[in-house]
Amino acid sequence: MRILISLTIAGMVLISGCELLEDNGSNNSDIAEGLKTALEVGTDSSVFKTSLSDGFYKDAAIKILLPDEAKVIVDNIGSIPMGNQLLENVILRINRSAEDAAKSATPIFKNAIRNMSNQRCSFDTQRSEPRK
Repeated sequence: MRILISLTIAGMVLISGCELLEDNGSNNSDIAEGLKTALEVGTDSSVFKTSLSDGFYKDAAIKILLPDEAKVIVDNIGSIPMGNQLLENVILRINRSAEDAAKSATPIFKNAIRNMSNQRCSFDTQRSEPRK
């Protein structure tokens, strides 16, 4: 889930960057297509890394842990024989599920990227400021 949020934030940053671009001979369509290509490359790379075995589980930045609501269980599971091992197995399975789900993310993100409007990157070359 965190990687999906990161990809979404990265996409928003790239798209909002369109407003800061100045016309240097490239037209708006070229700029928009370049940004879309960059987003697709980033998506491919992120999905590839996270869909590998241990893509989530061994990456502390995106490893999925149990929610705060499970704190009581986490704090007391050690009193059960092999409780900590059971807890770690649950966390492992949650992260394996995220790795499997990441494989399905590519077409969803690419469809969203392809369907983004080029108007977001339109630039008024006469006034040298973003169109509204």
